[in-house]
Amino acid sequence: MDTNFTITGMGLQLRDQYGNLAGNQSLAILQWEVGYNPIYYPVSDWASKPTLISWTGWYVKDYQNVGQYVWGSNGTVTNSPAPLYLFTQLEESPNQVGLWKITGELNLNGQGQIVDILQANISPVVGSVSTTSLSTADYTTWQPTAIPEPSYSVFAVALFAVAVVAKKLKWHA
Repeated sequence: MDTNFTITGMGLQLRDQYGNLAGNQSLAILQWEVGYNPIYYPVSDWASKPTLISWTGWYVKDYQNVGQYVWGSNGTVTNSPAPLYLFTQLEESPNQVGLWKITGELNLNGQGQIVDILQANISPVVGSVSTTSLSTADYTTWQPTAIPEPSYSVFAVALFAVAVVAKKLKWHA
């Protein structure tokens, strides 16, 4: 069911390697297929595979609250339950980008929903996150996280238990 997600929030700073950004920035809301995690793939792969790109967001100075910046968007309509990601590419430094996962899988109830950036459980893909800021990184030097290997320890424990039981049964026979 189509659901509109709107980004809001104030007080979380956007930073680059030199500190807090003083200028306004535009933001995109991105989505990939359910189960796709861009942290495990090179930029060329995830940049070519989003299922949703919505350049409707902003990070702007709030002139009523000196020193504060406001996060916002016009809303992004989606019919996929896949998580939403926030993306920015700094106008002053095009190699500085940020990509952060800002939701888990979505509840698509057809009613407008607000994602408060201050309350979101944000996970970094490119860049970093702290309680007070989102920081960009140089995407030309960014490397994907290795995909974790499957654990064979559960199989090994089960095999050991079967061997112990078989040995006990043989010993009693």
